Amino acid sequence: MCQPEGFDNVSGWVCKLKQAPGCWNQRFVDFMKKERLKVSTVDSCIFVRQRNGKKLIVAIYVDDGMIAGSDESEIDVFTDQLRCNFKIMMGTLSNFLGIHTEQRHDGIFVFQRIYTEMVFDRVMMHAANPAATPCDHSSGESENSVGTHVPYREAVGYLMYLNEHIQTAFAMSRAARAMDRPTEANWTDVERILKYLWGTSNYGLLYGAGNSKWVFEAFSDFADDVRTRRSMSGVVAVYAGSATAWSS
Repeated sequence: MCQPEGFDNVSGWVCKLKQAPGCWNQRFVDFMKKERLKVSTVDSCIFVRQRNGKKLIVAIYVDDGMIAGSDESEIDVFTDQLRCNFKIMMGTLSNFLGIHTEQRHDGIFVFQRIYTEMVFDRVMMHAANPAATPCDHSSGESENSVGTHVPYREAVGYLMYLNEHIQTAFAMSRAARAMDRPTEANWTDVERILKYLWGTSNYGLLYGAGNSKWVFEAFSDFADDVRTRRSMSGVVAVYAGSATAWSS
């Protein structure tokens, strides 16, 4: 990919051109098709190949990628092809899109401590005392809207990416409903979630070694919302002893 004819800003960069993302995506997808990897039906950023009993999975987000497979030689051959077609840097997986991983003797530990600290820097809540729970059902209602100086939408956006805390799913669902016109009570709820995360920043998900069992659970209360009298439901999928997907 080159700068278009008639345009030259000396740098030679093309990443800031509007066509760059589309061209990069098409170039990479064509390469993956050549290597016989198919796009996942669940997520277009995930490519899968299974042949001769060996599985290869590649996740790509812009220019960050992650490779996993059931056979090391299969991974090595694929990475060699990557190096022949792209300028890449390879290393052991430790940080991917703000999610850190540690490979331990008892499994793989996934956490977001550094991202949590970044969020607290943005919302300036380092002096806050940790909370024992992410929400308080006894919190009162308020019709007073928060001022523009309160970073409500930004805080909720950050929290939605802090996805290793299944305990905050219900509290986050409640906070996200007030994105349009947040009140002081809504901001108090968000502050409590932040305080809870501050006290549990070292928590994460441990996927146990040798455990390949799937567990699916669903639950629902009975008209527990005091304002709408609607029921709240939730679902969680657990693999290797830790949650992989959940919603509430």
